[in-house]
Amino acid sequence: MHSIKRAFFWLSGAGTETLEQCPAWEQRKYVAFGATVLVPCAFAFIACAYALSTLTDNARVIYPVAAVWTFII
Repeated sequence: MHSIKRAFFWLSGAGTETLEQCPAWEQRKYVAFGATVLVPCAFAFIACAYALSTLTDNARVIYPVAAVWTFII
């Protein structure tokens, strides 16, 4: 669970070392910020992959383009 929390800290753009010294309520706030970034990115990947799948069946095109779109979002 600790590594998942660190991933959410990273997604929120906060310093992991600093947040680990903060109280639990502050850490939960930044985990929520990270989730706020992760959820739209996941939906962007799914939406882009679906849109591309209507144009082509080539997975070597669909997944990399969807990943790039996710990082743009």
